[in-house]
Amino acid sequence: MGTLEKDFDCAVEEFIISLEKSGKVEDLLNKETLTEEEVRAKRYINSNNMQYTATDPIKDGKFTMDRGNFMTLIPGMKSPLSVKFNMFETLVTDHLTAGYNKMKISFKELNASETSKIMEIVQEESEAIATRAGHLYAVLSFTADTSADLENATYIVFNVQQPYHITGADLKAYCGDFLASALALRFKSASVTNYVPCSQNYDLRKVKNYTDRIKKYLEECKKKTVEYIDFELCFGERKRDVAGRVQTEQCFYLASIPRDSTGTQLTAHFPYYDQGSLEP
Repeated sequence: MGTLEKDFDCAVEEFIISLEKSGKVEDLLNKETLTEEEVRAKRYINSNNMQYTATDPIKDGKFTMDRGNFMTLIPGMKSPLSVKFNMFETLVTDHLTAGYNKMKISFKELNASETSKIMEIVQEESEAIATRAGHLYAVLSFTADTSADLENATYIVFNVQQPYHITGADLKAYCGDFLASALALRFKSASVTNYVPCSQNYDLRKVKNYTDRIKKYLEECKKKTVEYIDFELCFGERKRDVAGRVQTEQCFYLASIPRDSTGTQLTAHFPYYDQGSLEP
């Protein structure tokens, strides 16, 4: 979704979110005869340049189907990958301000070797990592165009209490290692197109819009205390650009949802988001 630069309207946002969750935003944008509430919503969307794509947000029905597919095809896999909201928001804001323009979640299989490497970095939080041994894990990176002259910045953030910087992280090596893992082969065998992504990529400006919307709507409008962002594992059809041609793949992906201080995912108040692309 695009920017939220104008005055934030809680009532209109609530109506738009209901449309996002039901998958009816496009219907609103294409309708000619509108109710008063729909007119306000359409004007709000246009004035705030809220540009919708096929990957953000995800309607509830698609999430339910794709989450169910994952649990059926890959039973026993721990989900979600969770990151503390304040930590995540700070990292996103700081790196965007510094000139980074992309965010990447690189997948890892926590086999014995990878688990040991990560536990050495997090040390006092090694028990949190140990509980995910044998399951899917990921690291978070911020990257920039080569013209920006910024080195990639990679962190361990999922299921820990603070970010841990990984010195000398090689994202290409991470990709190759994951695709060669037993877990990737398991994902590949579950896909009718035999496709496995090694990462999920994001426009960092859109991620900042996402965290801003969480703060403005959930915290200010709904008075919720957001503690975590949960990235749930899903399995379904995804589109990607292959040499200028859109190609549909069936594979796993991450869908995010905020979680409050009581441990409740805020699905009643906020849509699931994908926002990532497959490897471009």
